[in-house]
Amino acid sequence: MNDIVAELQGVERALAAVACDAVAGDALRALRDDDLLRVMSAAGDVLRRAEAVLIASTAHTEERSEAGVEIKLTTRYGCRNTNELVQRATLVSAQRAAEVVRSAHAVQQHTIFSSGELAPAQFPHLREALSAGVIGLDGMSAIVSTLRGPAAVAGHEATLAADIELAAAARGDGDRPKQTAEELRIMAKVWSAFLDPDGVEPTETRALRRRGLRIGRLRDGLVPTDGNLLPEVAAQFLVILDSINNPRADVPGPRFSEPGSDEHAADVGDRRTAAQKRHDALATLLNKAAEFGGFPDVGGTPPTLVVSVREEDLVAGTGHAFVRIGDAEEPVPIGVARHYACIGNIQRTVFDGAGRIVGLSITGRIFNAVQRRAIIARDGTCIIPGCNVPACWAEIHHVVPAAEGGPTDTCNGVPICWWHHRHIDDGQWQIRMRDGVPEVRGPSWWDPHRLWRRASKSSLRLRDQVVMQQ
Repeated sequence: MNDIVAELQGVERALAAVACDAVAGDALRALRDDDLLRVMSAAGDVLRRAEAVLIASTAHTEERSEAGVEIKLTTRYGCRNTNELVQRATLVSAQRAAEVVRSAHAVQQHTIFSSGELAPAQFPHLREALSAGVIGLDGMSAIVSTLRGPAAVAGHEATLAADIELAAAARGDGDRPKQTAEELRIMAKVWSAFLDPDGVEPTETRALRRRGLRIGRLRDGLVPTDGNLLPEVAAQFLVILDSINNPRADVPGPRFSEPGSDEHAADVGDRRTAAQKRHDALATLLNKAAEFGGFPDVGGTPPTLVVSVREEDLVAGTGHAFVRIGDAEEPVPIGVARHYACIGNIQRTVFDGAGRIVGLSITGRIFNAVQRRAIIARDGTCIIPGCNVPACWAEIHHVVPAAEGGPTDTCNGVPICWWHHRHIDDGQWQIRMRDGVPEVRGPSWWDPHRLWRRASKSSLRLRDQVVMQQ
């Protein structure tokens, strides 16, 4: 056993005792605030020192595993590459191991074959900062991953200038405080633009070439999608999604309830994941875009989602509907047909026994702009309590469906978001009209008594309630 291993094992035993006291023994609970911060700072110092040893040992592992070595160290220990060896030796993730390997490349001193001397590291001053314990793996990775490309084209002198400045920032030279890894990343981005001022344009060229959106085939009830968005497209998309999802905190001021009803919490726990919310916001956006129109015709007609279903299945709520996805018609749940029958036009096609079309009719089921404005003035946002999707993104739901004789009229329409509209027939949330005013009954987990409650969120209606209570 060599001295370095023995010393590290001694440090590990000392740290084991400290960790036992801190975690299992709960020794930190009684510390004052400033002492607790000193513990965190000291732990950070120890961590950076340990990471320096790890990076240095990885650099030597890389050198002993390079092409030209008779038997690579990685091969001798049964690993494909240095990344895998670091993972197995340290139990870190593949991503963390990659950061270690990249940092090792930046501070590695190669042996010059002809003379046996050591060549300078690519970032010699960062190597010194690493040795001094003022920068750790996160800081090294932030700098190296940012400057790796620009340094390859900038030349030695320009790269050395960045190396000197960033190492000084890590040390906190002069009046500057020591910089965090994120602060070093920001500084490295500035140096990246300086080292390779033309680098942004080639990046844009590559981005334009790689941009795209791929839509797969229906599988297990879902259509897989993936791709790459240009930054401005992603930014615009996220702004629209935020507008639809509208994360809104409680605001100070009075809360209102209908006269004679017991107070009930308005905020309903939304059990959807962030990814599911983005999906539902995209569905809202697409439906709204189709509603506004203005797209080029497809086959002589505006782009229209056509959902095909047997009328008896639609009325009974059983069976399947069909939607054309690309060049194939795919089965979808009957709820899709009920949803789009509620917000779109219904075209009835009657066939005889031989399949000949013997009847054709179209029933309009779309609330006009005047009706929509009146309904929103009465009800506000999505009618479901706790849902804050703005009225401008809401659909108008027929409370009594067409199959039951429900008219497309203000006394039968309520605003509702795409998600709740898609699942309103599941029975968790129920809506009814009483004297022309909507009432909502929630699921038992939200309201054990399952009472019908007036659900208007309109500022005008809330003001009327205040007047009535005075």
